[in-house]
Amino acid sequence: MRSRAYFNKFLGQIAQTIASEHGLGLSIDPALASVFYDDRPQTNVSDSAFLHNLILDLPDAYYNVAGGKIIIGILGATAAGPPAPNYNLSITQVIEFHATFSLRSRHSKVKARYHDQKTGETKYVEVVDPNADEDSTTELPFETEDEDSAKRAAGGELRRIHRGAESVTIRMIGDAQLHAGRPVTLSGFRRGVDKQWLAIKVEHGIDNDGFITELEVVHT
Repeated sequence: MRSRAYFNKFLGQIAQTIASEHGLGLSIDPALASVFYDDRPQTNVSDSAFLHNLILDLPDAYYNVAGGKIIIGILGATAAGPPAPNYNLSITQVIEFHATFSLRSRHSKVKARYHDQKTGETKYVEVVDPNADEDSTTELPFETEDEDSAKRAAGGELRRIHRGAESVTIRMIGDAQLHAGRPVTLSGFRRGVDKQWLAIKVEHGIDNDGFITELEVVHT
């Protein structure tokens, strides 16, 4: 457990500090590395939990530790940028699964703020869903580096809100090739489930069933 605070730091700087302290490398998507925090306290939590909580706040972002490095990327892409390859998952690999289908949220707007380097002012952008059936606004809790980054962050949050309407949790025979951010095509499950999804959470472990992988996928 650790308590400290980061002032006027980019996510890339925070992640690099934590990675270095634990003897790990760092691979981070440039768009996420530029997310700015004017004051972000770490209060009595582990470095891993603190970094994980930061990533949970960022739309379309995921966090893994693998191969001796911290990996922070955007869902559907590797940390270096190109699309992650699709993973074909057959029901024959699965121990158990649970599918959830709910009404899609129709939040109409997401607002993001950024620091205008020319004027020194904090400014805002909004991304609007034209198909929304309710007038509500979600504001992101962090400041981005510039207007383009703010627009990407707001758009990503709107997608994150909507895609949670369909999800599948899976417990399967372990496969270390699976990681958060990778597209997964399910086959042999049932109607409505057999299609392409996106892995947002992946955990590997060993229990009475041997090496197993647990993952959550959402429909984008």
